[in-house]
Amino acid sequence: MSLEDAVKLFSANPATFYKLNQKGEIKVGKDADLVLLDKEYILIDSFAMGRITMVNGKIIAKGTFT
Repeated sequence: MSLEDAVKLFSANPATFYKLNQKGEIKVGKDADLVLLDKEYILIDSFAMGRITMVNGKIIAKGTFT
């Protein structure tokens, strides 16, 4: 999988599918939800609305989508 496809998998695709207009891209006015992947595209850390929700692949805070 290309880096571009991996980014879409974690961002634009789910935002479009779930009709989450404030998510899916890094842009002024959008929520700053970010994920950190390793070189194999394994999810390492995630941040939702400025709060870390996952560290080293383990959920530390649960929300709507975690």
